[in-house]
Amino acid sequence: MFNYNKMINLLPPKQKEELKLRRVLVIINTLGMIIFAVLVVFLLCLTIAKFFADGLVKSKEIENEGVQRQLEIMEVAQIEKQMNSYNNLCRVLNNFYSKQNSAAAKITTIANSLPEGITLTQMALNDNTISIGGLSKNREALTKMQSNLENLSDIDSVIIPPSAWVEENNSKFDAIIKYNDNENAK
Repeated sequence: MFNYNKMINLLPPKQKEELKLRRVLVIINTLGMIIFAVLVVFLLCLTIAKFFADGLVKSKEIENEGVQRQLEIMEVAQIEKQMNSYNNLCRVLNNFYSKQNSAAAKITTIANSLPEGITLTQMALNDNTISIGGLSKNREALTKMQSNLENLSDIDSVIIPPSAWVEENNSKFDAIIKYNDNENAK
């Protein structure tokens, strides 16, 4: 349309300068607005990127917390297994030692109930049975030993074979002592 370069400008030089200055100002204003708009868009993009990165970080933190909880649960389960294993071991040891104390008590009871004239040469302990063997000075000591053992509350029976009663003095004997079942219930 109009070509400003070919037109004759009859304006005074001062107004020509003002027109040039206005054109430059319009260009500067336009460039300033464009730069400002670009900066605003860039800041918005940075803000969106920050929110996105924060969301990723938060999701990773939540995921790490879940993994940590799973590891803690696994550690607790492993510790519980070890505790159960140790508890079972303690039960077995307690049972073993309680039987040892029971066996020692049985042997002590038998030893305390032996009259003078009885000497033990052997002793074997099974669950509810104690087998003893020894020498009896006379038949009366053997009878007293049998009576003493049968009078004990935790003994069911005392079995002395007939061969032990044959000799009146210095006889060799074997005896089987059976304990009550309530000893096993302990």
